[in-house]
Amino acid sequence: MNERVRKRVTAGDVAKAAGVSQATVSRAFDPDSKLSQETRETVLDIAEKMNYRPNPVGRLFAKESGRVVAVIVRHLESSVRALMISKLLADLQEQGYLALLFQSSTRESLAELVPKVLEYKPAVIIVSGYTPEVRVTTICNRAEKPLIILNQGYQVGTLANYVTSDHAAGAKSAAYKLLNSGVKRIGLVSGMATTGANEARVKGFLQGLEECGATLWADDSGDHSYHGGYEAALRMMASPEAPDGIFCSNDRMAMGFLDAVRYEFKLKVPDDVCIIGYDNIDETSWPSYNLTTVGQNIDSVLELVTQAVADLIDNPKQRIAKTVEVSLIERGTTR
Repeated sequence: MNERVRKRVTAGDVAKAAGVSQATVSRAFDPDSKLSQETRETVLDIAEKMNYRPNPVGRLFAKESGRVVAVIVRHLESSVRALMISKLLADLQEQGYLALLFQSSTRESLAELVPKVLEYKPAVIIVSGYTPEVRVTTICNRAEKPLIILNQGYQVGTLANYVTSDHAAGAKSAAYKLLNSGVKRIGLVSGMATTGANEARVKGFLQGLEECGATLWADDSGDHSYHGGYEAALRMMASPEAPDGIFCSNDRMAMGFLDAVRYEFKLKVPDDVCIIGYDNIDETSWPSYNLTTVGQNIDSVLELVTQAVADLIDNPKQRIAKTVEVSLIERGTTR
């Protein structure tokens, strides 16, 4: 037996029956809107007879139009990114914005997610964890929605806005420090190649070596994890001419590398090997690590991001490019 599926009544149906605009129907359900009592009662009466119920989510986003900020992250497994996103959401909410959080695990999937995000009518979109593909910036530009790339390094050849730590300069300072510590064979452990921050750190480190007339002795990849850094050390330090100075492009890898050097190879740090990380996470200051690292000024980055959101809402066509200085924090893993 076939049953006719009842069509869902829309605001447009109510508007047609009441002889008013769809916008008037929406205002009738908003007690704060300016609408005559007679018109409001007429619309609500017809809506009740037609069994129409407004979409509360749609009403929310319509009411908050111009204050919605979409934040898209790759993941929150990184303690640095988790802290940054947590503070960012708090800052946006404190400023009166409606912050929506989305996840896209790869750069490729981001292009598929963004059109869905745009359905929520965000005033601004913030992306963290990778540098988006060109097609993503194109989608946002066509929709006239400003895109901010968060903390992925200086952006070249893209129409997106960005606010970032100066990753290249920080890595360059690490190269200078290793050379000043007297090391002769310098190694590099990089992270995921798809992240702009990692790319900037690698380039900055190599530039620092070049400026001092030095070259890279060995390199490996540690995928930004403690285990990856530990495994990289097992491969690199097994050589008869192993590096005596190491830069890891984040602290987790540096901590893994440090433990492998001490416990697997019984070497002394910094006497036998100097090690530098990046990010200055809390654990690096623990006595068990006491790791020399590069620290970011996260609060300054986020302050500029929040200001960029306000500026882009006022003028979506302007270009925002902000870089925040970083600092080398010398501890016990360098000489």
